[in-house]
Amino acid sequence: MCKVRGNPRTNFVDALRLWIYLDYVCKRAGISKKGYQLEQHFEPEKITLRSAGIRQRSGKWDRLVALKTFPSEVTIQLIEKRYPRSRYYLEMPLWEALQPTSKSSKEWTQLYHRLRPALRDAALSLVSPEDNTVRIKHIRSKALDNILFEGDADALACTIALLRHAKACKAGAYVCRLIEWKINALLFGVLNYAPFYQQKHVIFKLFTQVVIGDDDGNFIFKPMWQFSDDELHIKFQVQNSIILMAEDIGLIRAIREEQYFAYLVRKSNMYAVYEELSQAKRVKKWQVKESRDGLKWIIHKLNQKRPPSNKISSVI
Repeated sequence: MCKVRGNPRTNFVDALRLWIYLDYVCKRAGISKKGYQLEQHFEPEKITLRSAGIRQRSGKWDRLVALKTFPSEVTIQLIEKRYPRSRYYLEMPLWEALQPTSKSSKEWTQLYHRLRPALRDAALSLVSPEDNTVRIKHIRSKALDNILFEGDADALACTIALLRHAKACKAGAYVCRLIEWKINALLFGVLNYAPFYQQKHVIFKLFTQVVIGDDDGNFIFKPMWQFSDDELHIKFQVQNSIILMAEDIGLIRAIREEQYFAYLVRKSNMYAVYEELSQAKRVKKWQVKESRDGLKWIIHKLNQKRPPSNKISSVI
């Protein structure tokens, strides 16, 4: 976990994670992100009335909203008691992976060990136990696909850590490009969901500054990350629309399939899938087109996970 310490205002990553944490807490509490509302919700006994009806408050919650300080452990536990798992958004591995300070190979390996088993094992299978350097051997993209399949913020943290680790130990352009493509497939999906959605443009720009950088030489395919604000908005919008259209036409028939479907979309030609789903939604019966990485490929993968009686036909 990325521990809470120091002054959030001295580090943009720390300021962002505190802001997202407070945003998440306030949304769960159904209140505005303001010091008075937070104090009234969590510690109303500390709001007292002085003479002439003037309210006296501690000011602690105001300092949090102003990003002047991190919450104390007592405050974190107070919030956690009301809204379990809230502290995850303050201490999630993503913030550690995005910290602008460089890490040694050993420190990156320690981060992998703190991830859940599925991510930890996939990441460590790409790391040499002798010197903690990143090496892609016969498993190559299989381990990276396992990380991509997990599909959440911790998976994103894992891939970002692997890319920064690979660059730091000079693993080579081939290794970095393999990891980079997985991040590209994962990043936009993760940022499309709460509590990141409102800050998705900010997080994307932070990612490009910290992870991509200006001195990567041939390690990074920079055109993959060069979007105007409008282009970035469209990319997020397309991914959202794909999920909604798939639900509307019954392509995703169970909630548990949504994550797997999103994973397949991230591996496919997203814009081709969007166009095909748009066509399918306009007619009652639509013949699925031949494609190597479009909707037909996604349906094939979905059917592999379904029983024979519930497979998707070639007409949807």
